[in-house]
Amino acid sequence: MPILTKFNDFRTRNAYNIVLESWLDTKTLDEISAALKAFKTGPMKNQFIMWYDDGITPPQFTSALNKITNPDKRKSYGALESHYKKFVEMKDQQAAAAIKKAAEEMS
Repeated sequence: MPILTKFNDFRTRNAYNIVLESWLDTKTLDEISAALKAFKTGPMKNQFIMWYDDGITPPQFTSALNKITNPDKRKSYGALESHYKKFVEMKDQQAAAAIKKAAEEMS
C-alpha cells in the first residue's frame, strides 16, 4: 500500500505542482499555507531560514510568486510574501544588533 500512496503523490505533484524557481515550487507554498491555517508556524520559519541562508531576497520571492498565472492562487500566497519580507527585516535587524554589540565589546 505505501507504494501506491507514493505513486499517487508523484502523480499529484506532476499534475499540480508548478516549479517557479529552482528553490521554490507551489507544493512548498501549499505546505506552508496549510501549516499556517493549522496555526503551526514551524514549517514556515524553517523554510524562511533556508531561503534567508541561501540569500533569497523579498524581491526575488515576489518575482517567483508573480510567475503564478492563476490570480486566485497568487492571491492565496500574498500573506507568505509579507511574512517573508518581515522575516528578512527581522533577521537583518538582529544581524545589525549583533554587529553593534560585538563592536561595543571590542571598544
